[in-house]
Amino acid sequence: MKITCDNCKESFELKKLKQRSLGDEIQETYYNCPNCNKEYRVCITNKSIRELQNKIEQKKLIIRIETKKGCKNIKEVFELENLIKKHKKKMDKLNNRKRRVGSKQV
Repeated sequence: MKITCDNCKESFELKKLKQRSLGDEIQETYYNCPNCNKEYRVCITNKSIRELQNKIEQKKLIIRIETKKGCKNIKEVFELENLIKKHKKKMDKLNNRKRRVGSKQV
């Protein structure tokens, strides 16, 4: 992914995200500009969010396997959609993001 640093305006290819512990089972994911070293936060996760991320990946795998077998498992897709919605709400709350609806923030 190509990124342009807001600080030095240098463009670079993002190769790897970094993670560090912020204590209390909270992890921060971030990257640095290789030119000026400005740090950019991607997100913060806690144990419950990481568990949801694992469940989402497991559901995706189940759906892929069943699709290859020719099965259409609507239940698994519905469960995946619910997990993704739950994950988004938790991520938004933990990362202090507001949802935009039209031109308003909610």
